[in-house]
Amino acid sequence: MKANQPPQSIANSCWVPFLAFSAFATMLFGIKLWLIGTYGNATPFWDQWDAEAENLYKPFLEGTLGWTDLFVPHNEHRIFTTRLLALALLTINGIWNPLLQMVVNAVLHIVALGFGIALLTRVIGRNHLPALLVFSLVLFGVPYAWENTLSGFQSQFYFVLLFSIAGLWLTVTQHPLSARWWGGVVCAMLAFLSF
Repeated sequence: MKANQPPQSIANSCWVPFLAFSAFATMLFGIKLWLIGTYGNATPFWDQWDAEAENLYKPFLEGTLGWTDLFVPHNEHRIFTTRLLALALLTINGIWNPLLQMVVNAVLHIVALGFGIALLTRVIGRNHLPALLVFSLVLFGVPYAWENTLSGFQSQFYFVLLFSIAGLWLTVTQHPLSARWWGGVVCAMLAFLSF
């Protein structure tokens, strides 16, 4: 840096997007934690009894869960990624806890939103980042879809969003048959196996 050049301002630094995303994620996570803390319940709800307790956890704990069981349809959906997450949380936590699932789902939702916004700003420009973050915070901070936040068995929605965005971005923007393009194909397959 030359002696007569002023130091780079904070407004133009690479820290601004990081701080903006951090503030967005912290506020949205706080809203979701408030909703879970106020209205969440550790009692499994609806599909959790058959999809998780009977068809996933019971065979897993008995040692009879096969690899192909992770791909068996649940109603009309293939929820492979949701089953993997559920088994990981059960193994790490030692018990089945729908409240923990709700918190992890909140993180997944925020990561998917942040990833989508980050890619969008690469196309439309970083100058629009504050407007996108405020709009997203208002849109997703209002608990009009409280059922998704307050059910532990909803990660499939966040996985399909995350993997679909990644799959579309990588297959469209990368050179065909390159390693990143194949990563996009894998993400697209995981999106399919998420919902």
